[in-house]
Amino acid sequence: YIESILPNTARKLDSFLIQVSYEFEVRPGVIPFLFEEIEAHKTEHGIDDWGLSQTSLEEVFLRIIGGELRWKVVLIYVGEILVAWD
Repeated sequence: YIESILPNTARKLDSFLIQVSYEFEVRPGVIPFLFEEIEAHKTEHGIDDWGLSQTSLEEVFLRIIGGELRWKVVLIYVGEILVAWD
């Protein structure tokens, strides 16, 4: 579910038992869309908690040459992970 609503540039950073983190480039309208979409459908997809955060200052310095500004979404699932990840 999440991979289908994230921008095409999103990449998975971490995947643990009940937590998955993705990173993606900032695009106009993406942040409000994700808030609305995830909040509306989190229960049916087993998402207990989630959040968006800007990359850290250290990450910004490491990427400043590339001119990239990225966001990260972290999802925490209730019980077992309900989505199969590649």
